[in-house]
Amino acid sequence: LPWQAGEEDLEAVVRFDPEVAWCARRQLAEPALEQTDGGLEARIHVANPAAFIGWLLAFEDHAEIIRPEALRSQLLDLVRGGRRE
Repeated sequence: LPWQAGEEDLEAVVRFDPEVAWCARRQLAEPALEQTDGGLEARIHVANPAAFIGWLLAFEDHAEIIRPEALRSQLLDLVRGGRRE
């Protein structure tokens, strides 16, 4: 997967809403935990943060990076257009 090729060595924890859990599950190489509401929580190895964030943006507001905080901040900065709230 594009985010697995690169120099970084991160583990991201991402929560996918029930509406997109099926799609995320089909695209992930790592196993993910089903949530009681039908959502999905996945631990994903990330070597290329930019590619990973690009992929997550396709899920719009139905995917949330839980950790690491630095990766979460990168995504939020991009979505907010570089401004902090």
